[in-house]
Amino acid sequence: AIARALVNEPEVLLLDEPLGALDLKLRQEMQIELKNMQKRLGITFIYVTHDQEEA
Repeated sequence: AIARALVNEPEVLLLDEPLGALDLKLRQEMQIELKNMQKRLGITFIYVTHDQEEA
């Protein structure tokens, strides 16, 4: 879903609970990957989560 959203080269990407269904280890890996992707692409991410550790 993230790749599909990035194809259009948006200026802002809304991520609504993107890691909610993942286990802890994969969630941590994906957090790092999302941060790296944001820096590399220069796109503003709006990241919504209810997990205080993730925030």
